[in-house]
Amino acid sequence: MNSVRLVPHSSPWITDLDTSEVVETLQSGLIAKGQKTIEFEAAIRDFLGSGETRSYSSGRDALVAALRRIGIEDEDEVIVPTYVCKEVLDAVIEVGGNPQIADVGLYGVLTPDAVRDVLSSKTRAIVGVHIFGHYCDIEGLKSFGLPVIEDACHAFGVTFEALQEKRAGTLGHYAVLSFHATKLLTTGSGGMLVINRGSLGFENGVEKSPESGIRGSFSDLNASLGLSQLRQFPDFVHRRQWIREEYRSAVGHNVSDVSDPSASFLFRYTLKTNEPFDDIEEFFSQRGVVVKRGVDELLHRRIGLDDRSFPNAVERFRTSFSVPFFPRLSNPEVRRVRDAIAELSDYA
Repeated sequence: MNSVRLVPHSSPWITDLDTSEVVETLQSGLIAKGQKTIEFEAAIRDFLGSGETRSYSSGRDALVAALRRIGIEDEDEVIVPTYVCKEVLDAVIEVGGNPQIADVGLYGVLTPDAVRDVLSSKTRAIVGVHIFGHYCDIEGLKSFGLPVIEDACHAFGVTFEALQEKRAGTLGHYAVLSFHATKLLTTGSGGMLVINRGSLGFENGVEKSPESGIRGSFSDLNASLGLSQLRQFPDFVHRRQWIREEYRSAVGHNVSDVSDPSASFLFRYTLKTNEPFDDIEEFFSQRGVVVKRGVDELLHRRIGLDDRSFPNAVERFRTSFSVPFFPRLSNPEVRRVRDAIAELSDYA
């Protein structure tokens, strides 16, 4: 197996159609932010059925923009889950906010009960994250009467059974999307702020509180790739759904599927086992497969908070891992990952 190329954990799927679209824009001589970017923002808005859309250089910058529109500053408290990437924490700190870290519930998402545990009179906003494409109860978070930012960076295009086909990104007062290289849809780099109807700063389609200075380097080159990817998106979704079923067929008594079954498709496929992660990593590596923890680090640990206040997140961090799960995987690579899962499932 050492002579066989490792199946990577993540990789973008760039097709010949994507290449042609980007080359056409390059040859046009119009590659800065312009008409293609306008078209892409409109295409995402139409796809989601949302309010306004604004492109940024990253999902993190889109989150900063949402926090600024809400008016977060001067130690205003913003509730975020601990089981998420550090960019969420960094965005709150950048605008002057005071992040309040909450534990997570089933599938690693923020819950109303977890919010209640850290809610105070100083709370000004809540960030709910559809981690890996799992359903975060945004309507439940909105019940506190505070602005809710829906982080759909892992859930572009995902629908949930409980929401009658409403797409992630249309549920919060604001939503943020990421189009990083390995996300569900890529523009190479980039992100988007979705300003849903009824949100602060949005009235009859007109921005009331435009943010400034952070929209970054999103260009028509990014937009061209995004438009091409969006046209192919149904194929991407179908491929992810097929791979998910292949992996699920291999799950057995020593490993369990901890992915949300209500999601129409997933960004990451996560499994649970009681074996130490280092042993799991070595087990898959010997079979030519790269695996990773769900997140690199729990946010509460970054700021020195005690694990005892975050039992669900700590347990998920300890026991879960994700396997390669992206449309570009070849059928032989899918079988290799599936067979490794099956072998682990039967491992005594």
